[in-house]
Amino acid sequence: MSFIRDHVADGVKVCTDDAVACSGMPFDSEPVKHGMGEYVRGMAYTNGVESLGLMLERGDIGIDHQMIAKHLHWYVSGFAGRHGVREQNTLEQLRDVAARMAGKRLPYCERVRF
Repeated sequence: MSFIRDHVADGVKVCTDDAVACSGMPFDSEPVKHGMGEYVRGMAYTNGVESLGLMLERGDIGIDHQMIAKHLHWYVSGFAGRHGVREQNTLEQLRDVAARMAGKRLPYCERVRF
């Protein structure tokens, strides 16, 4: 709850499932009742965040084998980026990556920062 409180902007509606951990949020929230077979109600749904969570879980098991908490923001950022373009074909994704890389450098020593 404290993580959500610290990262949710004022005026944002938080969509949750009906898990006990999500009840009693101190801000505007709209639960969908998974326990009753409801998964979408208008603009309230949790499918996107659940999909991203599953991608992170598969990445931890299959690609990265072990995600280090210190660098979790890099993992989440990378998977969120891939999640956002998952409907593009490979060539479209590569064109977008190349366009964003043009003229930029990120030396290894700046990324790792021990």
